[in-house]
Amino acid sequence: MIKRSLLIALVIYSVFTCFNVAQADESREDRVLAIANDSILATLMVSNSENGRNLCIDNKLACVGGDRAELGILLFGECSKTEYVKGLVKLIRFQLDGAVSEDFTCYVLQKKEQTLTLLKNVNYALLKGQCEEEYNTFLKNNPDLGKINEKAICRSVTEMKQQVIELIKAIKQKRSCDKDF
Repeated sequence: MIKRSLLIALVIYSVFTCFNVAQADESREDRVLAIANDSILATLMVSNSENGRNLCIDNKLACVGGDRAELGILLFGECSKTEYVKGLVKLIRFQLDGAVSEDFTCYVLQKKEQTLTLLKNVNYALLKGQCEEEYNTFLKNNPDLGKINEKAICRSVTEMKQQVIELIKAIKQKRSCDKDF
């Protein structure tokens, strides 16, 4: 019953998010960026929650289709407009792993000069605060998820700094991923 409630909550959250970002004063670009960000956050939160961990195992319908986080990274990464690249770099605030982390790294390396400048000017405290706020808001709006360790969602300032150092080094060394990563 809890898992069914969780699934319903996720569907409601997704619908709410789509309608919430469709306000008249926001551009299509703003809506796409918000949806991409929300997709990544939702995937991290559900996969790290007590009640969401086994959702796909217990109910195959809960996970039909592409991974939301991978789609979110794709939306940020496939566009070279400044706002998308800024959004991509700001994802260092999240604890990305697996394919999502690999895609993130590849998109950052692919956009070399654009990301290098942004990486050198990251405001770590602002990103840490943003992630904490997103985490708290998501938990408040989705209490059925149960306990979620914030450290599983948000990187520490030290972790962000380390990743930025590694990304800058990789860009300067002209590292890249396969073109079809």
